[in-house]
Amino acid sequence: MIMSICQRIFDRMGQDKARLRELAASINVAPSTVTSWKSRGSDPPAKYIVAIASFLGVSPMWLLTGEDASPSFAMPENKKTVPENTDSDTAHSELIELFDSLDRPGKTLMLAAGYKEQLRLEEARRETAPRICTLDKLTPVTGCSD
Repeated sequence: MIMSICQRIFDRMGQDKARLRELAASINVAPSTVTSWKSRGSDPPAKYIVAIASFLGVSPMWLLTGEDASPSFAMPENKKTVPENTDSDTAHSELIELFDSLDRPGKTLMLAAGYKEQLRLEEARRETAPRICTLDKLTPVTGCSD
């Protein structure tokens, strides 16, 4: 049987509700958010995968696929897995430290997710960008055409 990301998370965590609250705190979301993933059987957003994997002590690859060459993935205990809202220099430094602590597959996953999000945002920007009409001095333009 192939397990979903959600199933792997909650199978790994067990039924301990305190652990659920710890996970929520470690990724800076409300406990109800994690409970919602569990009750709906929905996977968490991609931006939380590395942090959840770190919390569970597994690799992001295992969390995503159930398969992994490396047995564990854990961040140092004194590091937050998702930076809180801070000034941009501190946030930048924390993100660089987090990225540098990833193994090669983790870095690849993060870069791929970032690239995918960049493409999605660019597409959304194109869809919502106002259309520009130009006026020809000789022919009045009454509307825009694609």
